[in-house]
Amino acid sequence: MRRTSGDGADLAQLAGNKPGEGAVEISEMEPMWVEWDQELRAGQTYLQSQGTLLYEKTRLLRAYDSIVVPGILQTHDYVVGLYEAVALLYGLPAESDPEDAANARVPRRRLITQPTGRNEYSFVVEYSALTDVIGSPEVMDEQLGFLTYATTLPHVVLGVIPPGVTRTLYPGEGFYIFDDQLVRSSIWSGEIRTDKPDEIAFFVRAFDLLRDQAVYGDPARELIESARAELRNRE
Repeated sequence: MRRTSGDGADLAQLAGNKPGEGAVEISEMEPMWVEWDQELRAGQTYLQSQGTLLYEKTRLLRAYDSIVVPGILQTHDYVVGLYEAVALLYGLPAESDPEDAANARVPRRRLITQPTGRNEYSFVVEYSALTDVIGSPEVMDEQLGFLTYATTLPHVVLGVIPPGVTRTLYPGEGFYIFDDQLVRSSIWSGEIRTDKPDEIAFFVRAFDLLRDQAVYGDPARELIESARAELRNRE
């Protein structure tokens, strides 16, 4: 596998319109392995400022995460908390500013809060992603409140896999499916990006299996509020 030269440039190349459809157009490419320690040399703020176009052009985004809240659903302070951890893990220089990176990333959340009529979202998260505290208890409380709000939006489907459920598919690494044309899946050291139909079909199957284990609507909101109550009881 080959490594890309930069997240921003890659995403700008990958985002475009299919004639008459407005979906993401992706040229044929080999699966690409991106190493975060090299990618982050461009700076967190630059990288985060480059990704919005891909989200804007994607008609249906499907995302699963077992560890954190999916990116486009993250609040500003939650993002700051994550990027502080990223700076620590990758040994970024002192001038690396998680606040600036969060400011560059959060604007894409308007696609959630200000529906365009053409973008739809389907999210599945493990309950554990709701109970691990990122930033601070106050930050996490705000984040969970936003998730409760997101479950009420007509263009958003948000499922939560309950704790203790009998699994038909075990938890795994997070991944994003942009229409049926691009998959991005991350681990701590890097990310794979692919537009290969057989690999995309594999992730779609995984997503469908995980989605079937989740609960939605009122049961999902009850789980989110349960995590919120658990958080407040810790304080």
